[in-house]
This record gives sequence, C-alpha cells and structure tokens, in this order.
Amino acid sequence: MEIIKYAGRIAHPAHDNAEVHEYPMHNKTLDICVVHVTGRTPAKGSLINHKSTCICYCISGTGIVCGHMVSQGDTFNIPVDTAYWFDGNFEFTLCCTPAYDPNQNELITQ
Repeated sequence: MEIIKYAGRIAHPAHDNAEVHEYPMHNKTLDICVVHVTGRTPAKGSLINHKSTCICYCISGTGIVCGHMVSQGDTFNIPVDTAYWFDGNFEFTLCCTPAYDPNQNELITQ
C-alpha cells in the first residue's frame, strides 16, 4: 500500500488555464492528479496524449470537455491519441494508465 499525503503532491507549472497537482506513486502502470481549470485549456487548439488513457471524475464546478458539458459527479474518459480540450471553472481527478509522462502530450494548434 502507498499513501501520498496532500503535502507530498507535486504542483506542475500552470498549463494555460489549468493548474495540475500530481500525486506521484511508485507505479508505472497508473497515476493520479487533480486538475483545476479556470478557462480554456489549451488556450488555442487541442492536446493529444500519445501514451495514456485517462479516466476523469469531476469533483466540483462545471465545464466543457471537447464540447460536452460536465459538472460535479460526472465521469469522462480521454482515450489515448484523442484530441481534447477543457473550458470552464471546474476541478477533476485524472487517473492515467500507463502512468503519465509530460513528454507524451502534443499541442495541436490547427
């Protein structure tokens, strides 16, 4: 069993209008973070994750994920190699498998 305390989280640099706090596990098969969105992310275009599928749970607020409205209690999936973007004011958990690596995201600005 592994427990990551709140104080042990890693705050990643702001990504446009999203703040990400990762809870680093010693597990290459999955990981989890908390994302707080306060506007469109990315500001223009979309992101594509080339390695992981991500399951997300909306903790609070409301927002849009690729044109779909989400609110507290909703769950959404971002499959590997799928373009995505967020907009709104909401917070969600994001669990990736395999574990997330920042180098696997690609920004598509077209």
